[in-house]
Amino acid sequence: MSLNLLTTDAAKNVLKQLSELKESKDYNQTVWEIFLGLVETPRPSYHHTAVVEFCKKFAADHKLECRVDEADNVCITIPATPGYENVPVIGLQGHSDIVGVAESGFTHNFKTDPLVPRIHDMEGEKWVSATNTSLGADNGIAVAAGLAIALEKDLKHGPLELLITSDEEVGLLGAAALKDGFIKSVFVLNLDSEEELAICVGCAGGFVNHFHLPITREAHKGELVGMKLWNLTGGHTGVDIPLGRGNALLLSARILKACLPEGGRVVAVNGGQAHNAVPREIVSTVSLPAGTKAEFVKKVEALVDVIREEFRKTDPEIKLDWVDAEKMTPMSAESTAKFLNFALQLPFRVYRMSQAVDDLVQTSYAITISESKETEVVFTGSARSDSKDQLDAVYNELCGLCALAGVAAPEREDEYPGWPANADSYLLKVAEKKHVDVVGKKAAVYAIHAGLECGLLLSNCPCVRDAVSIGPEIRSPHSPSERLMIRTVGPFYEFVKATIETIAEEKK
Repeated sequence: MSLNLLTTDAAKNVLKQLSELKESKDYNQTVWEIFLGLVETPRPSYHHTAVVEFCKKFAADHKLECRVDEADNVCITIPATPGYENVPVIGLQGHSDIVGVAESGFTHNFKTDPLVPRIHDMEGEKWVSATNTSLGADNGIAVAAGLAIALEKDLKHGPLELLITSDEEVGLLGAAALKDGFIKSVFVLNLDSEEELAICVGCAGGFVNHFHLPITREAHKGELVGMKLWNLTGGHTGVDIPLGRGNALLLSARILKACLPEGGRVVAVNGGQAHNAVPREIVSTVSLPAGTKAEFVKKVEALVDVIREEFRKTDPEIKLDWVDAEKMTPMSAESTAKFLNFALQLPFRVYRMSQAVDDLVQTSYAITISESKETEVVFTGSARSDSKDQLDAVYNELCGLCALAGVAAPEREDEYPGWPANADSYLLKVAEKKHVDVVGKKAAVYAIHAGLECGLLLSNCPCVRDAVSIGPEIRSPHSPSERLMIRTVGPFYEFVKATIETIAEEKK
């Protein structure tokens, strides 16, 4: 039965196609309709109003208790099935915000406009993506699954809470703002993982930095030239950092350092869309001495050809365009050199691989944003590690770099704890068994080099004693290539239901 949530033709058409696909094993229209309703709902980080109203209306329509805190975290309470009232409260948890990223040259207002979903074939699978933008399956599919659970009539369960946190994508801010008493969950099923056939039991902690590089500007007799390096693959700065993808910011700095003629000046270097998204495009403006433009263009285009060859596997479609120049006074010669030297030293790399888990990054740093202002250039980046000592070491290295460059040491902002794996987790044991029962295969148990809210929930909410994280298959989050594998959504949802029901039977 339709919930009549959808308003756009694109979403209605995708829902119709989904109902007809063989790939939709265990197809559940409720999950998909709610998810597509969220795709239609503008919800970038820091802009919560529309999605909070979506959740409040859903709760009201179905006579569920809903409360919202000062950070716009939402908690919807689902009463226990009669006879299961004494089962410990289970929390189904996801976040409401998305990383809004559009294809180069495509303009989308993520604050006001719905995304446009579509179904397509890729890698022998069928996927849901958005047209020219990120999709927000990270983490709309979690919210959709939780809301759908609330409508299940035949599921036996104890008291449930659907916790929908705000601003996860910009530093887990909603989870960090939770106050004792807002939730009562003892067990938390975090639904923000992105790998099918897997159960996540640990994650990295981290922090965000802003570097304020002071600059001076002065008049310069030269020709302003604009350059855009774009169409890199991008991706998630935690999950994708070991893949060796290109960083448009650092590559642009490399190009300018190598190709700027004597007497040339940097005017502005701008780009990057989020601290946790690998920058896909950067626009640079330079001021060139008379008679040097042709040689500069030739050198840049030759070097970009070299870069294309270097990144042919990870970033096969790198593009270079000559664009309108930024109308600003150029940086001085000293500031130009300082900017390029500092930018090229900012890290985008894996520092250390885990000694405990094969192929898991333990510690990394990613510089992702450059914003050129009148008197400074502001760079943004973020560190990740499951070790506080390693995070401290990275921070001290950054402070040392800043001291050498004459830049104020950055603050450690939006810091969040890691989530250490617990081999004795009751939830893990239940989830492993139910995965075999539902999916027919043993789940891989893993930790992830990215921030999940489980660490904050376990440290900030005294009621929470245990957590695991699961989810359907999502590829290339935080990019316009983000896609949700259709055939994994049904089994994921049935897995969640089976886990809830098993806990209810064992703990009643």
